[in-house]
Amino acid sequence: MNREIPFGRLAHANLWQVTDGNPISPDGYFNEYRDLYDPMGGGLEGSDYNPWFKYMLGWIAESQVKTITSTGVYRVYNFDSAEAKGVLALKVVKDAEKDYWISCRRNIDTSTGIYENPTIESGAYVIWGYHDGLCRDAFQFGCTDLLDMNTPGTSVDDAALAVGQRFYDAEAGVAFTVLKNGGELPSAYMDVYVEIGASPTPSSSRTLNLSTRASVQTGDDVMIGGFIVDGAAEKKLLIRAIGPSLQQADLVGFLTDPVLELHEGAQVLATNDDWRFGGQEAEIVESGIAPTDNRESAIIVTLNPGSYTTIVRGKEGSSGLGLVEVFDLDQEPASTLANISTRARVQIGDGAVIGGFILGGSTAPSEVVVRGVGPLVACRIQAS
Repeated sequence: MNREIPFGRLAHANLWQVTDGNPISPDGYFNEYRDLYDPMGGGLEGSDYNPWFKYMLGWIAESQVKTITSTGVYRVYNFDSAEAKGVLALKVVKDAEKDYWISCRRNIDTSTGIYENPTIESGAYVIWGYHDGLCRDAFQFGCTDLLDMNTPGTSVDDAALAVGQRFYDAEAGVAFTVLKNGGELPSAYMDVYVEIGASPTPSSSRTLNLSTRASVQTGDDVMIGGFIVDGAAEKKLLIRAIGPSLQQADLVGFLTDPVLELHEGAQVLATNDDWRFGGQEAEIVESGIAPTDNRESAIIVTLNPGSYTTIVRGKEGSSGLGLVEVFDLDQEPASTLANISTRARVQIGDGAVIGGFILGGSTAPSEVVVRGVGPLVACRIQAS
């Protein structure tokens, strides 16, 4: 693909206009200048160029556009900020002419017009980006079409794919579901579940992510998180220990340099201090969910069904708020993440223990059990 194109040769940001209610209808046509979120489509003052344009201009690096080839959960950061970093767009092949570009447009003025709609403030901005030489305007380099995911053919006010909404393309065999949002500008992010080889009806809900935030102390009060891989097949996981990134959520007293350990019983399977060191940097970056601070820790590992334990502690005996996360990278249907159980010191305010989980793969409700255990743990510690 041609890069570093002249700024004056950008084409228009168009809308894929349809009349049958299908946002990607083969009977649709490009409606020129109708991507109202983009300056090249007549966007309001303060709007930013879409990630396809910024990539073609060389403003977004090759490493910041992730081409998705396997089912999984992928994190994408807002692209519309001068300080934007990390993965800024997810690219999924549509056909021989174009790709889906899924991105997070957040740095917007919500006081006027279409920007007041909550879908663009929390949903996925989805466009088609055309390959070189395939733009309809022979005098321009490439072009894009906005896809209206909610009211195609009427108003683009709610064009973004909303949280919890699933989009399915039968011809391409792909599907996207926006799972959640997080962070603050200029590092706001969105987690998207992308299915490659998708079916019209999603399979039953699966656990895509397990996490716990707590106060990490020393000695017996380090954070200990247990999880279970259930099923008949091995599972590829990414495990992260987060500290400095918590300041993006306006938290203070965070763990400045978390150290991560993975155990199976008494055996230490892996350790990491600073994710860029340890020989897995390229693979972690490729996952699309690398930590945003170099002092944070991450491990990619393939595990057989069984019970495992993570330990998060502060380097050189430091303490503070920390977050441990387990991501399912392969979505292998024969196995799943079945449980997370975290032991940590429960404090007041920001020091409360907060557990999180993400379910995906289906819009159907799932039954889960959440327990908070205190006295039993105290008895066991005293008995030991």
